[in-house]
Amino acid sequence: MAIFLMRRCKKLYRLMCERDYYVCRNILLKKALVLIPLLLGSYFTKAQIDIDSLSRESPYGPFTTSFFTEKQIKYGDTTGHFLDTLPDNFQRFDQVSLSNFRFQNLGNLGTALWPIFYEPPKIIGKTSGFSSYDHYFKSPDEIRYFNTKSPYSSVTSVFGGEGRAVVDVRFSRNINPLWNVGFDVTTINADKQVNSSGDGDRNTISWAYDFYTSFKTPDDRYQVLANFSRLRHRVIESGGIIPPEIDPTSNLFGYNDDAKIWLLNAESSELMINYHVYHHFQLTKLFQVYHISNHTKELNKFENENLSADAAFFDDFLISTAETFNRSELKTFENELGVKGNYENLFYGFYVKRRTLNFQPKYLPNPGTEHENYAGAFLNYRMSDSAKVNFEGEYLTDGNYKIAATFHSKWLKLGFDNTQYAPSFLVDSYFGNHYEWYNNFSSVNSETLTGELNVKLGKLRLKPKASFTTINDYIYFNTDKRPSQAIGKITIFSPGVDFNIRFFRNLNFDSQFTYTRLGGSDADKMRIPEIHASGKLYYENLLFNEVMWAQVGFDMHWRSAYFAMNYDPITQQFFLQNDFEIPSYLLADLFVSFKVKRIRWFFKMTNVLQNLEAEGYFTTPYYTGQRRIFDFGVNWMFFD
Repeated sequence: MAIFLMRRCKKLYRLMCERDYYVCRNILLKKALVLIPLLLGSYFTKAQIDIDSLSRESPYGPFTTSFFTEKQIKYGDTTGHFLDTLPDNFQRFDQVSLSNFRFQNLGNLGTALWPIFYEPPKIIGKTSGFSSYDHYFKSPDEIRYFNTKSPYSSVTSVFGGEGRAVVDVRFSRNINPLWNVGFDVTTINADKQVNSSGDGDRNTISWAYDFYTSFKTPDDRYQVLANFSRLRHRVIESGGIIPPEIDPTSNLFGYNDDAKIWLLNAESSELMINYHVYHHFQLTKLFQVYHISNHTKELNKFENENLSADAAFFDDFLISTAETFNRSELKTFENELGVKGNYENLFYGFYVKRRTLNFQPKYLPNPGTEHENYAGAFLNYRMSDSAKVNFEGEYLTDGNYKIAATFHSKWLKLGFDNTQYAPSFLVDSYFGNHYEWYNNFSSVNSETLTGELNVKLGKLRLKPKASFTTINDYIYFNTDKRPSQAIGKITIFSPGVDFNIRFFRNLNFDSQFTYTRLGGSDADKMRIPEIHASGKLYYENLLFNEVMWAQVGFDMHWRSAYFAMNYDPITQQFFLQNDFEIPSYLLADLFVSFKVKRIRWFFKMTNVLQNLEAEGYFTTPYYTGQRRIFDFGVNWMFFD
């Protein structure tokens, strides 16, 4: 049995490497009913060899494999984290559900993302302005560095209906107790869910990978972390469904049958490459010197090689009526040099940073190399084992800045953030085949106060929370799909509560509820649903003499009706619209997930209420959400 399963896994892995996702998916779909009973039988039959019994001879596993991040090392935290092997929320595999539905997309895996709730940018200086695909890229602060006692590898494969697939492969091993190397590979492939010509008619093709290494000296005085990341992300754009009032033959919920789309020849793409090195040298516990070098290349494109077939979608043609080829490239090079140290319960750091930028638009003169100079500080003070205060501040010599402070305790969490950031290159000036603008916007300023309580009452855990944000000079894309700056103030008040309750011994209900109230003279420039709620009702138990950990239940999301941001594929930007109110809709997924030894499985019926509640739902105006469909996935960890 073990030999049979290993041969099957090797065949699937070979097919993945050859990018033959359909053959791989079909094998799993056809053989799932055979493989699963055989797999479970191999664990529950007494005559079968107990694979995990090997751990009694070779005790390597999840609790001998830990990881840490660069941020921890930079801030003096040497605590390692162990791998999550539980099936909880394993059925969530797309960016929207992984964010607890705090993003809107275009209804399919790998499509453009927009945060429903306002988020100030991490960078207070200049950026490209193209951010719709950034969340598919693994930035340096997301890289996990491992400390393994044995080689660690993890393979996750998710195969959804209608040609949707996600494959994630991870590997890490220690060369010696002080030196570790590893890599991650993630691919997303999704067929069109609307107006598809059949299997292989792609909507999204994405490949991302990274390599990393960490090393420290035996005396812990010197440590270096280095990584390389690359993302190649392509999306075949549709422009959305043509409204029936424009084309009576178009059906908003026709999907592949009779839904008509605007674009037949358009493609957006993003290429991101990053080289990153962090290292420090400890003279004494009180005084360390560190240096960070970061080099990033970001290339964004929008192409349409046959405008005649898609001409009705475009308002203007400024360069060519035959084809569109818009392109922009941003290269950045950063060097940060600082000192830090630890004195009793206080950890401090001070640094200077220089950021060099070179932005190259296709049809505008190269503005030349720009330089940004920063100074910053961070302080962490541990008041007790359960209470600490953190502070971060950064100042850019052009006047932009960021100040953030948080207080954490067992029962209370408070936060404050004041950020002023520069307009992006995109909103400053743009010239392409369909748009042209030149602006002189001022910096945007936002202040946010947050608070959260953690209360436990028997089997009920409550987290009342609230945030209040004020934004001045907000930059947005208006109803004409062009950048604009608000002259007034926007306020966002968002109280809510997260709670978890366990009842009837094995039933659980987890929920997150947020109410949002917009105010200020320019409140109409921000679009957030009044009510945003998610919940999971599920049965959870250890079965078969505590060999299998299983969950079965409903994963749900609901938000009130609102005029959500629309999407423009030409500039990869979400923009204001006042014509299409996205109706409220209860999205419910029926799932079963379980863990047997080191293997996790899930089976999910997505959008199980379709046609019971409504024909379907929208994620973005004229972009329908995923129709009812069956998905399943598996994760297998190896420690040898």
